[in-house]
Amino acid sequence: MPTAPLLSIGIIFKNEARCIERCLQSLEPLRSAVCCELVMADTGSSDASRQIAERYADEVFDFEWVDDFAAARNAVMDRCHGKWYFSIDCNEWLDADILELTAFIRGRNQANFAFVSIRNYFSAELESGGPYSDFYTARILRMSTGQRFHNAIHETWTVCEPFEWLTRTILHHDGYFFQDPQARKNKEKRNMTLLRKRLAENPEDLAILVQCVESGGNDEKFMEYIRRAVKIVKERKSPQLTLGAGLLCHAVGAALARELPELEEWLALAQTMFPHSMFTLVDINHMVFMHAYQEKKWEKAICSGEGYRKGLQKLKACPRPKDVVEDLAQGSVRFGSPDSEQTLLICLADAYCQTGQGEKR
Repeated sequence: MPTAPLLSIGIIFKNEARCIERCLQSLEPLRSAVCCELVMADTGSSDASRQIAERYADEVFDFEWVDDFAAARNAVMDRCHGKWYFSIDCNEWLDADILELTAFIRGRNQANFAFVSIRNYFSAELESGGPYSDFYTARILRMSTGQRFHNAIHETWTVCEPFEWLTRTILHHDGYFFQDPQARKNKEKRNMTLLRKRLAENPEDLAILVQCVESGGNDEKFMEYIRRAVKIVKERKSPQLTLGAGLLCHAVGAALARELPELEEWLALAQTMFPHSMFTLVDINHMVFMHAYQEKKWEKAICSGEGYRKGLQKLKACPRPKDVVEDLAQGSVRFGSPDSEQTLLICLADAYCQTGQGEKR
């Protein structure tokens, strides 16, 4: 009788010829280190994705797309036999440092889930030094829990303790940069159709509203989603208030870009309700700094710039403090990369010079 794999790796794909082989090659060291199976579902490819997948996977099967990501991922899980399940997308690739991951998979631990770091790149430089953002998400599940994915869009498991943070395990992701403009537009349209359906069924669900804000930048109701979500946070009506810091970060960004009258109110709300959040300390301070700098409001820029520097020190701490890791599980911190830091520090030095305080730099 064949030995059951320790780890099942599950992937769904459609027309990913651009990146699928990079993803599958990145998994080879893990598959050599741990007894694995790789199961993949093709949801309707018309390019070479299927042929590439078949060269690597233990099983590739067709899944008829039904506008439901959870259904597709569950179809993959249903064909897996491992003790652990690892969910990956084709536009991601596993970092070469797999020591922490293999130790977790092989180890005797009580966790039922594990969070890994997702690093989203925003330029072609990728790992060579371009801008990126990080967040943590649950991608590893103990199969004996019987958990399955839920939600047609932004599918997830119902994560509960015990779980572990694999803070050195990184999945790199370039889908936001390399996606074709028309494909990006089609993806947003598809996502918003699914999200609007969920929101109609749960109009006060803060998590769904935040997802509408994150996915619907071009949606005609974008600002309505922001205002509805901010109202829920302000009135503390939701049990999901930990999402509030990230939501207010989006709100402040929109207010700065659109010169909205709510800017100061939303900024004060973020600073009052979530003063220690990475979204407030890093992202909001970065956005406020750059806006103040462009308007030559030097003192305001300096204040925000120094706040950003303090927040970045905490973000870059190794190991990361627990509250920082928990923040990054709620959303993506956009301005924490070395590229963002360098841009701000150059401008901050100039702001000090403009106020005659160049010696402070």
